[in-house]
Amino acid sequence: RRAAPPHFGQRVMPENLDLVTPWVPNWDEKLREGMRRRLGLRDAWASFFVHPHLLIDPDVQAKLLGVIRYAKDLGFEFVDVKSYAQGERRKRKPTLFLQRSGR
Repeated sequence: RRAAPPHFGQRVMPENLDLVTPWVPNWDEKLREGMRRRLGLRDAWASFFVHPHLLIDPDVQAKLLGVIRYAKDLGFEFVDVKSYAQGERRKRKPTLFLQRSGR
């Protein structure tokens, strides 16, 4: 899927890996598995959302850093959602979207 057309001046990027939910057992493994499955696609991309208030929990921080390291090891390139939605594309490299809260 691609970014949805503008709606009230915004583009919507679907979270195809889900939302970070620390109350769900093995949430970090589910994100990793989702990334592994997407590597089989020609233009693999992945995105997930983390509510900023969850980042104060040291366990969430540690697991999230592990997920990010894993994504890099798989070859995912971190791309700012804003630049991607404005038409900047990467060729043949798996992409993990990064969006800052409040932007």
